[in-house]
Amino acid sequence: MKKNFDVFLPIDKVEKSGEGDEATYTISGMASTSDKDLQGETIDPQGINADYLLSDGWVDFEHDRDQVIGVPTENTYVDSKGLFLEAKLFKNMPQVQDIIKLYHNIKDNHIDRQLGFSIEGNVLERDASDDSII
Repeated sequence: MKKNFDVFLPIDKVEKSGEGDEATYTISGMASTSDKDLQGETIDPQGINADYLLSDGWVDFEHDRDQVIGVPTENTYVDSKGLFLEAKLFKNMPQVQDIIKLYHNIKDNHIDRQLGFSIEGNVLERDASDDSII
């Protein structure tokens, strides 16, 4: 039985506000739902506790805690569908600039692929009757 999980979901929105030094980038979308992931597992939204994410969490690039690229906003929440994440990105980080360039290249070239969120964590409990439900 796996003791951790890794989930990928597409980013719904990349938004720029302001210009020049005042510009900020915000990304948002469902970061976790009860849909089956690529490993055939599901995360029950009732088991998601986003308190730490909201009070002390960061948005990391490629799960690397040494590459912090943003912070969740107050618009992040958990509901019956799952974890909705809105994050303000640190625009001066090279990784953020690369993400924004890639986002625009995908969009401008009409590529049928999306950037997305990937979350990971430790499994604290699995459903007693179905081991694939976290």
